[in-house]
Amino acid sequence: MQATIEDLRDTFKIGYEAFEASRLEADFVWDLYHNRHYTEEQLNILANRGQPAETFNVIKMFARMLVGYYSTLVNTVVISPTNYRDVDVASILNDTVNDVFVQNRFDIEGDEIKLGGLVSGLMCAYVNVNSTKVKDQFGRPLNKVITHHIPDNELVLDPMSTQDDYSDADFLHRFKWVRDSVVKKRWPGKIKELVAYYNSVNVSAAEFRFNYGEPFTGYFRQFDNYLIIHTVLEDDEGKRWSCFWSGDVLLEKKEITLKEARWPYRVQKLHSSNKTEFYGIFREVAESQKALNQAVLKIQLMVNSEKAFIQKGAVDDIDTFTNSFNRVNAVIEVNDLKGVKIEQLSREVLDQYTIIDKSLDRIQR
Repeated sequence: MQATIEDLRDTFKIGYEAFEASRLEADFVWDLYHNRHYTEEQLNILANRGQPAETFNVIKMFARMLVGYYSTLVNTVVISPTNYRDVDVASILNDTVNDVFVQNRFDIEGDEIKLGGLVSGLMCAYVNVNSTKVKDQFGRPLNKVITHHIPDNELVLDPMSTQDDYSDADFLHRFKWVRDSVVKKRWPGKIKELVAYYNSVNVSAAEFRFNYGEPFTGYFRQFDNYLIIHTVLEDDEGKRWSCFWSGDVLLEKKEITLKEARWPYRVQKLHSSNKTEFYGIFREVAESQKALNQAVLKIQLMVNSEKAFIQKGAVDDIDTFTNSFNRVNAVIEVNDLKGVKIEQLSREVLDQYTIIDKSLDRIQR
């Protein structure tokens, strides 16, 4: 493998297709977390019935609880000296780490990383050293450590990697839509070779409409965005490269010279698997979440509802009886009152509560 546009495009295609099922599962669980439990068709049906699209979101509840729990336990890094003469160095390093955490709002970014791991099974952070273009009094350059969370839906992984920490991978891709002003500033003159709103990798998750809706069009002009892919890889000679590209255009190619890190992305899978996949802790909970929602909707329909059993000949016209029966206040004419039996749906309501209790019990276990 080489850092050529052909190999970049090929490895993106291979990695995306290998983990496509995992991406779909992660998208589904993220939808549940964000309370997007119903399709547009289902929402229209509920609206026509006059029913609220009520949900009992156990996935968000448990995810928030676990993130909060782990944030109280794992919220900092402590560097301990191994002997007495290392005390001063450890103290300086602790101050440095704490400053990096504060500057990068790691109390928030750390929670986002944990949440991504719980929901999708994939945690990723970007950590790099950037130049501030400022020098100290001795002429030494002052650099800044940056770190932030990378969403799992922007990543394309190497399917041949089997280590949970992704240390044996040969490449990683990250795709993202970028404003035209950013492209012009970082790669002057290159924007002429790019096509706005063009999905150059031809995958559904990279479509602009997938996350942002329609192209950004104002009253006076359209604000263009471009799909940019950042790839880090190790070639056949052992050299590591950082490449930015879009379609057939290689925007930037630089050798990675970091000594203590392979590349700036830190990836961790939550679960080991004998398959090419990643998944979070809610794989077994998703179907129970569906059962809870269905039970809640059925209870809404059944509360204050009744069934009418009509013996043949007890009423003249079933449709007329049904319309009258469904009114709040109605006088209904029947031929034989003994041939009409009204039954409350309390038993069916209790059955739905049993489903809810059993689903919650399975989730808690």
